[in-house]
Amino acid sequence: MAQAGAQVVLVDFASAPLALSRQAFLERGVAGEFVQADVRAMPLPAGRFDLTWNAGVLEHADPDAQAAMLREMARVTRPGGQVVTVNPHARCVPYQLGKHWALRTGRWPYGDERPLFSHRQLFAAADLALEDEFSIGADVGFDFLRFIPALGPPLREIARAWWSELSCADRRQMPGYLLVGIART
Repeated sequence: MAQAGAQVVLVDFASAPLALSRQAFLERGVAGEFVQADVRAMPLPAGRFDLTWNAGVLEHADPDAQAAMLREMARVTRPGGQVVTVNPHARCVPYQLGKHWALRTGRWPYGDERPLFSHRQLFAAADLALEDEFSIGADVGFDFLRFIPALGPPLREIARAWWSELSCADRRQMPGYLLVGIART
């Protein structure tokens, strides 16, 4: 977004991801603002942004914290702007298989993670109306099969070959690894 000319502000609770982001922005010659803060209490003015989004954040929190995060995202979004969240999709079978095996064998590196079937209740708890919801990255879900040692690599290759032969219409029917939820403020 910054490379396309947008003014971008990144917020993270931890300093290490912000340092990596600063470096990435510097390498690409783009400007950005980097704020270390809890997404539930951002030191940013109300209505500042046209678009506020997160990816890979909400699924690590309990429902009350998720609602607080979304309310805070809505607070910093201008009226008529969009709040977007991207989270693992509970209907993505390859993701669920890989996660199940990794948890079972103690190899899951992503901590407590609650994939979503829908954002509807989550957005409602934050007083936001879900405007649109769709999944993306069905083929990315195949990467989670790597957690199944003997079966994962060949199964992933079979899945990728199968995927490459599907029509675009058939691909759209498959649940993606990520579920996108969009609300307008």
